[in-house]
Amino acid sequence: MTVTDLGDVGQPDDTTDPIPTLDVGETHEIEADGEVFDRIEVVNPGDGGYLVTGTVRDNFFTMDLGPKFNDSDVDEKEEYLNHRSEVIDSFFVERFGDSDGFGGIDHGIHGPSWDAAEFEFSQPIAEQATEGQAAEALWENTSAVAMHNEMDPGTYGSEDATSVLRERLAEFDRTRLPAREVSDEEKSQVIDGYMDAALAESRDAYIGEHPEFTPDEVDQAWGQFTVENVPASIKDEYGQTLGPWLETNSGDVDHFTTEHHEEPGLNDVGRRLYGSSTPGSPYVPNDSSAKFDDSDSNLEAQVVGRRLLLSAYDPESRRLQGFFRKRFKPTFFGEMRWE
Repeated sequence: MTVTDLGDVGQPDDTTDPIPTLDVGETHEIEADGEVFDRIEVVNPGDGGYLVTGTVRDNFFTMDLGPKFNDSDVDEKEEYLNHRSEVIDSFFVERFGDSDGFGGIDHGIHGPSWDAAEFEFSQPIAEQATEGQAAEALWENTSAVAMHNEMDPGTYGSEDATSVLRERLAEFDRTRLPAREVSDEEKSQVIDGYMDAALAESRDAYIGEHPEFTPDEVDQAWGQFTVENVPASIKDEYGQTLGPWLETNSGDVDHFTTEHHEEPGLNDVGRRLYGSSTPGSPYVPNDSSAKFDDSDSNLEAQVVGRRLLLSAYDPESRRLQGFFRKRFKPTFFGEMRWE
């Protein structure tokens, strides 16, 4: 983008002040415009010319990177951004490229905090250049001005780069963590937790549907409807679905159980999987603690929890997959059905 595309963004002062003679490694600071560049320095790299470098600062904490990110506190935002630093770096290099003088971003992991992330743009200049010519080289020959406009949504008709970055991060957030091998014991814990939650919901729903029975009467008869008494044919169906589910999502499950403030075990993972696949019964209040997207979790756990919640849904139709639509439907003094 050239300066003629800049709308109200003013060009740097065309000062004719000469750049002083610099020894190798010596730097000279030029007054920055304060609109696009926050700092401009000229250095003698020792290769027969000078190099002018302009620094642009931006605050990632105030960027619109999604509702959950926007509503989180600074510590959670910093953790979220640190875990995605490679995605963010590659996005800016790809968009504002090395060929345009962009040298990378210095941010919260090793450099300044994410609230003052620094982008550097450089151009070679002649030793005899003036300060105005040095500043103009940055404006004319780098993508700094384009980045300035695109990171300020809606500026001068430029594309909103923040929205593109937001989608890139969302795509990363939809990607499962690498899976690992899981044991039969781990699968059994998830299955038991899932069945336990399914039976509990069925019991509460039965009480709501049959007011002629008191809760005590239902509980007295409900003794036959326990995890231990679930028919083998139903348990087999659980194993055929929930075993592979755990294998596929084991990386996310491990991360969730580590990050979650309650550090749930695999039984609780099974209960949350059932709760997350339950659209809600008119007789059973929705309990957010029984789901993966617990709003009390930190931001990173919420991201992983969202993936686990959606794992019960078909990615194309966005509807629950077959097994996860089934519910226990026992008769009061009869057999247990899973349909």
